[in-house]
Amino acid sequence: MVAALTTSKQTPKGVTCPGQLALGRRIYRDTQRHGQVALRSALAQACTIYFFRLAQRLGIRRLAFWARRLGLGQSTGSGLARERAGRVPTRGWHQKRGGFRIGHTLNLAIGQGVLTVTPLQLALLYAALANGGRLYRPQMVTRIERATGQIVARHPPKVRRRIPLPSPAWQALRAGLRAAVTDPRGVARQAGIAAQPVAGLTGSGQAGGRRKDHAWFAGYLPAHQPRFVVVVLVEHGGSGAAVAAPVARMIFRHLAGRVRARTPRRPPPPRD
Repeated sequence: MVAALTTSKQTPKGVTCPGQLALGRRIYRDTQRHGQVALRSALAQACTIYFFRLAQRLGIRRLAFWARRLGLGQSTGSGLARERAGRVPTRGWHQKRGGFRIGHTLNLAIGQGVLTVTPLQLALLYAALANGGRLYRPQMVTRIERATGQIVARHPPKVRRRIPLPSPAWQALRAGLRAAVTDPRGVARQAGIAAQPVAGLTGSGQAGGRRKDHAWFAGYLPAHQPRFVVVVLVEHGGSGAAVAAPVARMIFRHLAGRVRARTPRRPPPPRD
């Protein structure tokens, strides 16, 4: 979606999802027939046909380029030992391993196939979505103090890069992530809590063989002024909506208390 919003190839205003897409002799199936969808509803309902159509317009080169710009397929710079860079497959990568097909582009568009991502990479990506395009380097320490309280060193946040998108584009993406939690057909409804507005999306990562897929959820709160990003990965958990989202809801409930504690109270209105 970010790749589409950064180019002159505009996202389609509407796509009819019949539940499947036929390309040659191959049929790519969605989870259901979503009917007429646009950007917001496609994100909210995780309509794969919408993103397949988008991928056909953009091509794998542009999808891979923007996946890397968002921090995938490379080290986060955390300094953690044995951190995996993950994999963002390109046309050349596929050509060296049996040949490239349009299905590889479609898989990349929905985060499937041979794409590999770490939970930390996904957390930083969602933080960038939430804050308007700043991709940070993760840090474990904000400052170092002596026993007396004297500050020896400070480690302020460091921005790795900025993702160039106009403000309306970020707003549209965040609206779709919010709708995934709030809309009756939203795939991340199980992550919602009453105390604070939550935004996020569920997913299922292919595990291969006969093993169950990995269950994913990624999101943030509060949706209107984000402070916390939450990523849940349940290995071989199956459905992200049924398994990962309820775990995220428990974490959000805990974080909501911290949000309330830091929210300044409005002063009472003056008396006449």
